[in-house]
Amino acid sequence: MFVGYDLGDTQALDNSVQAGRRHTFDIDVSHAPSAGKLPAIAGLKLSYSTDDGQTWQNAKVKKGRDGVYTTTLTYPALARTKGAVSLKAEAWDDGGNKVEQSTARAFTLR
Repeated sequence: MFVGYDLGDTQALDNSVQAGRRHTFDIDVSHAPSAGKLPAIAGLKLSYSTDDGQTWQNAKVKKGRDGVYTTTLTYPALARTKGAVSLKAEAWDDGGNKVEQSTARAFTLR
């Protein structure tokens, strides 16, 4: 299983995200291609950190179509962060398969 992020319209050439504002983006959970039928994606837990992983906040995710989830986060003012957002995802399917992924400094804040 794989977890990928579509950060949406970051409105910056460097893909940074504005601190202190709402940020909506998609998380795609999928399997590697297979000739056989694969179990359905069943769930996702997402957390984020703005202090390089010292503390983590749980994010609410909304299940969409075909393993795509959406979340909306609001990050603190830039002065109260380490300047980046780290992400932790845990996803699973109906077949009992599970993936845990941590991405340190997934994107920067401005």
